[in-house]
Amino acid sequence: MSRRRGRHAVVEGSRDWVPAEQRSVAAREKAEGDLVACLGILDRALEGKSFLLGGYGLADTHVQGFVGWIEGMGVDLAPFVNVRQWAARAPER
Repeated sequence: MSRRRGRHAVVEGSRDWVPAEQRSVAAREKAEGDLVACLGILDRALEGKSFLLGGYGLADTHVQGFVGWIEGMGVDLAPFVNVRQWAARAPER
């Protein structure tokens, strides 16, 4: 999973909130796998739809906040075409 820094960072240095001695490669890999699985579920849920429940609604607003945060943390959404298209469309609704 690739990451990027810059204008989309939620809080600069926020990846360093967990002290180095508490970090675990296995936990990170598990978390990344879980995130990919969840983004896959969202991507499939958006297939063939403009918004989560048809028309723009509260669900889109809520999930959009999480997806924006995830993207801001540098998670690459490129593999999730429906999520990327929805994320671009939702704020313009």
